[in-house]
Amino acid sequence: MSVMTTAERPVKKWRVIVFGVVAGLFALFFLVFSLGVPLLVLSLFPSAPVPFPATEHWHLAMLGVYMGLLFGVNMVVLLWHGERRPALAQFFLLSWLGLAVMSVVTSPDGFLNSANLLGIGLLAIFILAYPRPRTLFSFKREGSWVLPLLALSILAAICLAPDVWKSIGSAAGLTNPTDRTGWVAAAIVDVLLVLGGILASTRRPGWKALSILLGVSLLYLGVAALILPTNAGSWGIIGSILGMLGGAGFIAATFYEQRRTKQVAQVPTTEAKNMASSQA
Repeated sequence: MSVMTTAERPVKKWRVIVFGVVAGLFALFFLVFSLGVPLLVLSLFPSAPVPFPATEHWHLAMLGVYMGLLFGVNMVVLLWHGERRPALAQFFLLSWLGLAVMSVVTSPDGFLNSANLLGIGLLAIFILAYPRPRTLFSFKREGSWVLPLLALSILAAICLAPDVWKSIGSAAGLTNPTDRTGWVAAAIVDVLLVLGGILASTRRPGWKALSILLGVSLLYLGVAALILPTNAGSWGIIGSILGMLGGAGFIAATFYEQRRTKQVAQVPTTEAKNMASSQA
């Protein structure tokens, strides 16, 4: 397997520090102020005292994955050498695009609402603060595809397509835009899980962390579907099993590919040592 290597300019230390501050604030916002982690926990307990009926806890789980994992934990990982993990930063941009779509669909004011305008400003700050902003707009593969991840992503797309269609149809049937939040979030998370898997399979730097993040998200949603099988929009028992298998598959494929890559990289070194010893 050949891996492409490109010369990169050294990143100035002040840019790394600035991005660290920005990523830290973003992580704090999504993990605390947006209630990402509390939603992850409370959604698994239908009797929890939250302002949502027990039948809608599946949508809470989806929102928790969106805010707590795909946004919050992603930002925490980017705190350490984020400039070396453009795949994670690109996935953050994709997630933010989904958030903008959700804001448009669920707001009575459409696109020109205060949340969207604020989001555009924060997104601009993230892009400008990223130490290597050009890498955010490049999707060039770093060597060959990670075929196990690509195959799992295609299978996930096939399995989640009906769920996306159902969520969009249910959201379109609601007259009050704010009532669409849970359904729209469910559809966006489904799409992001597939797009994230395809992005991770390109082997761009940061792909391993992204793949594990997606695996954890699928495992959590699988457990949530098992606990909340009759909730509106839930994947149900069969979806729960598939979700947990998919999550475990993403994580296993990541470690398998990492190990295989190391073994392939060690072969030339071993051959060189053998040649040197035979010539001595």
